[in-house]
Amino acid sequence: MRILFITPELPNRLHRIRALTLLRGLARRHEIDLVSLAHQPPPPATVAELQLLCRRVDWVLQPRWRSLVSATRGLLSAAPLEACYERSPGLARLVTRRLAERSYDLVYVKRLRMAQYAPIGLPRVLDLTDSMARFYDLGWRRAPWPAKALFLEEWLKHRAYEPRQAARFARCLVASPVDAAYLRRAFGLDNVVVVPNAVDTEYFCPRSAAEPAGAETFVLSGLMDKLVNVDAAQYACSTIWPRVRQRLPTARLRLVGPKPSRAVRALDGRDEVRVVGFVPDVRDEIASATAVLVPLRVGTGTKNKVLQALAMARPVVTTSVGNEGLDAVHGEHLLVADEAEDFADGVVALSQAPARRRALGEAGRAWVTERYGVDSVTARLERVLEQVAAG
Repeated sequence: MRILFITPELPNRLHRIRALTLLRGLARRHEIDLVSLAHQPPPPATVAELQLLCRRVDWVLQPRWRSLVSATRGLLSAAPLEACYERSPGLARLVTRRLAERSYDLVYVKRLRMAQYAPIGLPRVLDLTDSMARFYDLGWRRAPWPAKALFLEEWLKHRAYEPRQAARFARCLVASPVDAAYLRRAFGLDNVVVVPNAVDTEYFCPRSAAEPAGAETFVLSGLMDKLVNVDAAQYACSTIWPRVRQRLPTARLRLVGPKPSRAVRALDGRDEVRVVGFVPDVRDEIASATAVLVPLRVGTGTKNKVLQALAMARPVVTTSVGNEGLDAVHGEHLLVADEAEDFADGVVALSQAPARRRALGEAGRAWVTERYGVDSVTARLERVLEQVAAG
């Protein structure tokens, strides 16, 4: 198939991981033209990687200040601020040019906020990934002021915007069955299909003898300016980690991920907590961890950080939110604990049981490879796209 693929920014290994992984799978059998918005010049390595996957890669550079102005104006409109932020006359013109130059079998739109660019008259798929109405409904309850007011505003707008936009597409994709059930129940949408996040198990693969001897080292990773990860880091450091340190006084916790917020940076140096920030290759951190911690309390969809750690055969301790949509089996593939004391117990138990860590890691990788490997997920996605393209 010839596919026009529209994204809010050029996919890379730090952000838009789902889009990059699905592109990798689709590129094996289909011709893809990628168009995107960019708020700063993309790194040459990102462009080069995408050019290996796509027939052509184009983007429109829009200064961040212009998007912020557009979002500010959107405060008085019915559209969510996310959608207003992504408004770009230049991107709209680029999409129009691509459609005039080439005949496409299908248009694939990544994320609800980019639905405004979907052309009429062609088979269309909207990859919601998560239900944004559900995300903001959960998020505003955890967000600090003044972000709480913005989250509440986005929730109220998405309640009308999400079903209205979703109904325009032949199929809407989400990563988690929980989000699919919400969209069907809350809005009566009957075009929602689950296509889970995929993990590149060749890129994220086990490393022999990577785990260091001596002090136990734990990793918590993510985009550290996002509410879900900021909340997880604060919860871990204030409630879980002190319990761990009482029993493991030499244990260390590394907070890994770009753009750490002020609240995250404030955690640095407390009880052997290190705010690492951006790292060139997150695999180095995962491979050297005694265990990977994912203490999420809010969020939707399925979590790439869990899939990546399991693919590298590292033990994971997470919450029900972190395991949502994955349905990994507690005690077989990973550990799940929703109370701080239980979470700390799991961390300490793994630190003292190397054989248990290896067993969880091996079982987790085998399970992820079978259910969430690129080949498996791409096959599911292709069945959906072929149905849509065929009308």
